[in-house]
Amino acid sequence: MQNPDITPGADMTGRDLAGMDLTRRDLGGVNFNGASLDGTLLAGANLAGAQLDGASAVDADLSRSNLTGARMMRADLTDAGLQGANLQR
Repeated sequence: MQNPDITPGADMTGRDLAGMDLTRRDLGGVNFNGASLDGTLLAGANLAGAQLDGASAVDADLSRSNLTGARMMRADLTDAGLQGANLQR
């Protein structure tokens, strides 16, 4: 599957992005509500202000990512790698 061109602030609601390589991408403010991010590589990505409500990120690599101000209500982060991630509000 080809990696989509996701720009900051894009609406990716409910999209299946499982297993994609989004390493070090600028995904600030992107709406990932209800999206599948299972196994997705997001290491070092900027997810500041992103919306991840109800998203599934099982086994995703979020290490060293910037999640400052991101919303993650009911998000499934089971076994997700969060080493060094910035989780400040």
